[in-house]
This record gives sequence, structure tokens and C-alpha cells, in this order.
Amino acid sequence: MKKYEGKIVGILGTVIVHLIAGIIFMSFQLRSLKIERKKEFEIEFLQVEEPEIKEKIIELPPTTVENIVRDDQELLNIARNLASKST
Repeated sequence: MKKYEGKIVGILGTVIVHLIAGIIFMSFQLRSLKIERKKEFEIEFLQVEEPEIKEKIIELPPTTVENIVRDDQELLNIARNLASKST
């Protein structure tokens, strides 16, 4: 066993030195990956042009509405009252 103790110590020493070197190397690499983030930021809103909505009011001739509710006198009165309120 004494014969192999020198080799084992050498191998373990080499592994330890390489692990320490790897840790140091990786810590320097990780520092270079830091991304600086600004705490303040600016938002720019673009003005969007909205298409103009043209209101087209389709007016039905009064005879059409009267023809629909001609048979029901009560419904015809309600329709006439609502029409007079909207104008």
C-alpha cells in the first residue's frame, strides 16, 4: 500500500488544483455575463389614426313602420310615442 500512496496523493492533488482553477475560471466568466438593467425606462406612445366613422342613419318611411304594426293599435301608439321622444 505504501507504494500506491504517492500516486493517490498526486492524483487527488491534481484533481483538487484543477477543481479550484475551474471554480475561479467560471466565477470570472459569470461576472462577464452580468447584464446591466436600467431602473428607469421610457415608453413612447405612437399616435394611431383612427378611421372616421361616418354615421349613416337609415330613415325608414313612416308608412313602413305603420304597416308593420297596423293590426295592433296599442303597439302602434307605443311606437309613435317612442318616435316622438327621440326627435
